[in-house]
Amino acid sequence: MWQKATVIGLSVALGAIGAWAGGSGESPGRPFQPHGGASAPGAVAELRTAVGRVAVARGDDPAAPAGVGGLPMPAAPGGAAPADDPAAAGSRGACELLADPDAAATLPPRLVDELQLGRLGVAARLALTSTRAASERVASGDAELAIVARGAYGPSTRTTAGERLLGAWLPVLVAHPDNPLHNVPSRKLRDLLRGQLRSWRELGGPDLPIELVVPADADARAMIGRALIPGDRLDERARTASREEDCLAITLAERGAVTVVSLALTEFHAVRPLTIDGIAPSAAARNRGTYPFGVDVLLLEARAKGAAARRLIALFESEDGRRRLAERLSLP
Repeated sequence: MWQKATVIGLSVALGAIGAWAGGSGESPGRPFQPHGGASAPGAVAELRTAVGRVAVARGDDPAAPAGVGGLPMPAAPGGAAPADDPAAAGSRGACELLADPDAAATLPPRLVDELQLGRLGVAARLALTSTRAASERVASGDAELAIVARGAYGPSTRTTAGERLLGAWLPVLVAHPDNPLHNVPSRKLRDLLRGQLRSWRELGGPDLPIELVVPADADARAMIGRALIPGDRLDERARTASREEDCLAITLAERGAVTVVSLALTEFHAVRPLTIDGIAPSAAARNRGTYPFGVDVLLLEARAKGAAARRLIALFESEDGRRRLAERLSLP
């Protein structure tokens, strides 16, 4: 019975949160809403409530700090601190930050919220565009800053003048903690993610149906496909959730579930990812070429930058900024 409550409760909450940012094209840039709208804090609170109901249905302690499957649920963007006055944020000046779809999908949602609300000492207007358009606008000086994804399959990218490596999004597989299977052979990875395997027994695990959980956003799913199974798409019948945290929470609650999230997220929540061909995912393993999966996230800078753009760069380089980026990215 609690499984049904899990599906109903999480479906309501995840629907309220909305899909990740997505889309591409050569447009100058469209507004970036990582949570599907301005009501994200309320939606996160609704997710907390739904998770609490699930915990009660399972017999867990609802007062415990852990959420579904032991995963602490993220705080609402900005925590308990009151939002900055938009007029005050505007008076400090805001800069436009272009982002291609892959880079946008890797950005920590809470960081995006705080930047757009001007809570971190600088306000940034994020706009989605294509990688090519972002690069050309920065190179021509038409835009000051852009975040783009690059190097989906190989070792970490060497940066050139005008580029800063913010970090790497490293995709990893996560299964339920009670699943005794800890490794997936690379020759079976494509079949697993395309939905051609029906039972964990086909991978040497228990006789349990496989349930793949993936992001609802099409661009996020496409990025995962390019990184892990180039040339193929993830199973279109897979269960979807709005954000990486939600995919992970569902996977930790459902015994047959498996998902793809960032290595940084598993480290933040102390969750052990599966190995591939016996290789544990890590930034070092990727740089050695033994774990050949990942997306580098680069900050492109124009030669001439205003004060707001310089403050944003300083934020990314600060200890606080790096800590926030590390919620999704493995830092250089």
